[in-house]
Amino acid sequence: MLLVLLALSFLPGASSAYFERLQASARATSFGGAYSAVANDASAAFYNPAAMVAMNRAETLAMYAKPFNIEGYQASYIGAVLPRDGISLGAYWHRTGVSDVMSENLIGLSAGRDLLPPGGDIALAVGGTLKIAQVGYAQDGDADYGSQTKATADLSALLNVTEKVAFSYALRNVVEPEFDFVSGNGGTPLLRTNDLGVSYRWNPASIVAATVSQNAYQEWRVQLGGEVWFQEVFAVRSGFVEGDFAGGVGLKATNFLVDISFLTNAALGVSYEVALRVPFGDQRW
Repeated sequence: MLLVLLALSFLPGASSAYFERLQASARATSFGGAYSAVANDASAAFYNPAAMVAMNRAETLAMYAKPFNIEGYQASYIGAVLPRDGISLGAYWHRTGVSDVMSENLIGLSAGRDLLPPGGDIALAVGGTLKIAQVGYAQDGDADYGSQTKATADLSALLNVTEKVAFSYALRNVVEPEFDFVSGNGGTPLLRTNDLGVSYRWNPASIVAATVSQNAYQEWRVQLGGEVWFQEVFAVRSGFVEGDFAGGVGLKATNFLVDISFLTNAALGVSYEVALRVPFGDQRW
């Protein structure tokens, strides 16, 4: 029954919005989504492209999620970031869907650059992402809604006021394209959202973060998260968002990192995610 209700929420013309609460990183989920001022991995292309310029090495990331452990409902993310002096580049593909019902695909091409490079009193970077969003429905008897593809963009900034404190801003879906599968139904727009974040790194192994973000229903919410590394090998993370709790761990090996997370939901249960991060190339500093 739960799967049926979920599937109904995805039907064309339903009140729910497309591309809701997307997560591109198990680490970000562990933070409760309070991540735009933290992102320093290959999910930066998704959460805050301006943050790509602060990455020390290039990286790829692959994530798989079972949202709320519902049969047929799954999500995945594949992304890569190439940080460079000048303009840093990133790309990703995020897919969410219910088997034999519908799918949402989001492809992003990101770029970021320094306006005020590190080394001075403050550092400022800006970034942007061109996004291609595709929504498709499986044929159901005589009903064949097909798929639709739209384009939009994100803009972001990252301001470091000290080595420990950073502020972030992300404006998502600057253009609000509309998916209209049922003629005369008014369609469902991909709504513009905002994200204001702050992070504080009190030592190299520990960081806390908070965001105030606007969701697809134009409602504001507070997200909190933190992380502590032990011996640069094992990390413990926790987060909080809208009455739901998140947490997870990170494991670092010589050539890769593994992140595992969970997110609770009072109505739907627990969602699980696992991600593999692989840094490559020379360190920048």
